[in-house]
Amino acid sequence: MYFTKFNNTVLTYFIISIPLFTLWFSFNESPFEYTLSKIGNLFDYKLKFIVWGLITGILLFITIYNIYKKYNYHDKKSFKFLLFSILFLVLTVLTPTIDNTFVENDYEFVDYEIKNTSFFNFHNIFAFLFSLFLMFSLFLFSKYLSSYNKKIYLKSFNWFLITLGGSLLMLFLFGFTGIFELFFFISLSVFLLILNLFK
Repeated sequence: MYFTKFNNTVLTYFIISIPLFTLWFSFNESPFEYTLSKIGNLFDYKLKFIVWGLITGILLFITIYNIYKKYNYHDKKSFKFLLFSILFLVLTVLTPTIDNTFVENDYEFVDYEIKNTSFFNFHNIFAFLFSLFLMFSLFLFSKYLSSYNKKIYLKSFNWFLITLGGSLLMLFLFGFTGIFELFFFISLSVFLLILNLFK
């Protein structure tokens, strides 16, 4: 019993650390102007970006894996989706946003055909696959919850929809900036907190 309580406490700290760590990194520059990827690649924060991605990936995996186990959820497909999502997050932070062919003019970075580089394409494909596989894994888990515990299912699934729909809304309102990424990680963390605390 004590171990379970301790484990829940640790998981809570892990979950809270995800948005806090993301906020810490994103405000190295303005998330209203740049995505997390551009902050990490266009400015002198590449190492911080990699560290953020690796730690966030580890925290997400440990947290979600333990939540699945806590609810006696053993679907192999969901676990594979979770593993792939973390792999794609790591690949996202390791792959440059652009080739190193940009010029610096009066301390402003001018992208050199950024949308036409293979680096940009791979980086964004990996980022998309990270969120896609993660959402698939959590969606399958939410379906399982509907038969496991209706009350928790309704609470958590509402936040799942807020995470997904709200992120798309932020993307529509603010464009391709760090704001929609911040919303994604913050709302995702609330979703995980609900699952961890209301068991």
